[in-house]
Amino acid sequence: MQPERPSRHIGFHQLLDAMRLPGCPVCRLVGWASRRWLDSVFHGYVNDPGVRDELRRAAGFCQRHSEQVVRLGNPVGGSIIYADVLRHVADHLADSASATCPCCCAETTTASNAVATLLEHIEEEDVLAAYGGGQGLCLPHLRLALRQRGGQGRALLEEQERGKLQALADECEARVRKSDYQHIGTELGPERDAWKRAARKLAGSAPDSHGER
Repeated sequence: MQPERPSRHIGFHQLLDAMRLPGCPVCRLVGWASRRWLDSVFHGYVNDPGVRDELRRAAGFCQRHSEQVVRLGNPVGGSIIYADVLRHVADHLADSASATCPCCCAETTTASNAVATLLEHIEEEDVLAAYGGGQGLCLPHLRLALRQRGGQGRALLEEQERGKLQALADECEARVRKSDYQHIGTELGPERDAWKRAARKLAGSAPDSHGER
């Protein structure tokens, strides 16, 4: 009897879609999640007691998410939330924040769920094809995935990523060779932006850097 195929829930389909787009699919999912979370808070939950309490304990958002909030441009929702947080901070000036930025927590949960889903499904033909044809995980999310569990899914992921890292290194070296005077006039191919892709591969992409969500 064959083992039961893992469930293909909405998170699976979002991950599969993200694999077919440039960059680390988990970074992209984290970006989508943080934008949705902030949109929901500022458009529907500004007066929610649980949300307000989280933001009080965290003394608002972290710097990155504060900048994202400013770019969202919701003056009424922002004023409601920040008036509440400011008054709480004024009453507890000597206290350190007792909680993490709640939007960071939402991102962490999204990343953990995404890499668990990837490991669960990566042996399936269409998933492996999508992963193999994309840019793969950034190094931080790859290491997160490799810490989650062992088994054949992990071995297959490692194999895929070693190949992608070596191929990207080859592209970077090709870009260097084509910058030599002996190759003046040689047309650049995909290696043109390999160094930029390498930077994002090793460090990950900012969750709000993927443009339209």
